[in-house]
Amino acid sequence: MIGKFFFQIVKKEIFAGFINGLLNGVIVILIVMIVNNNWQIGILLAFALIFNLIIASFFGTLIPLIMKSLGKDPASSATIFITTATDVFGFLIFLGLAKLFLI
Repeated sequence: MIGKFFFQIVKKEIFAGFINGLLNGVIVILIVMIVNNNWQIGILLAFALIFNLIIASFFGTLIPLIMKSLGKDPASSATIFITTATDVFGFLIFLGLAKLFLI
């Protein structure tokens, strides 16, 4: 029972992260096109933003649920793990996409 509930929550949050990343990505593409007139950098930043927000929503849901199931206060140290995960994966995605797109 908890497994189905867990996956429903994670799926909703990942979808919300995708939509948020998509909307922000479109705004970033428009700004980059106006400022630099370079669609490649705009697309790169949009994809990196989409993936980063998906990862943030995944870990932002997963870590508090795990901490709560372990009997710990989710607010006490979840932010440390979430920030670390989004920073590490965010840099990895951005630099990996930059290598694929621009080199």
